[in-house]
Amino acid sequence: MRIQHRSLLTVASVLIAAFSFAQYSTQGAGPPRGKRMDVKKANSVPNAIAAQILANETAVWEAAKRRDMRKFDALVGDDAWLIFTSGIQTKAQYIKSIAKRNITNYSLKNFEMRMPAQDVVIVTYIATISGIFGGKAS
Repeated sequence: MRIQHRSLLTVASVLIAAFSFAQYSTQGAGPPRGKRMDVKKANSVPNAIAAQILANETAVWEAAKRRDMRKFDALVGDDAWLIFTSGIQTKAQYIKSIAKRNITNYSLKNFEMRMPAQDVVIVTYIATISGIFGGKAS
């Protein structure tokens, strides 16, 4: 199966209908600095795919933090929507706004993955970020 990465960055929990979850923890697959990251999986998301998704999402956040828009562009699909508490942006809008953003720190938690079809994985998580946004520290 070929996996096409489409990033959906979220900073708010998304409520989805309840499923039976299996607990899964990665060790070094994507979390920064060797941290363990708990992932709830439903609908048989294979461990290798879950690890690749965690690594890709972490790489997207690292690229955003470093303002490496070449890497960000390579990792994020052109049709991606980036969902923040301040609103939703397309990839192009986010790249244009990078000069107004300076992420100094972030954390990713509460990953949930669902595989409703063989080539589709829905991923939600909470990202907490700090830095300078629009000239204001947060």
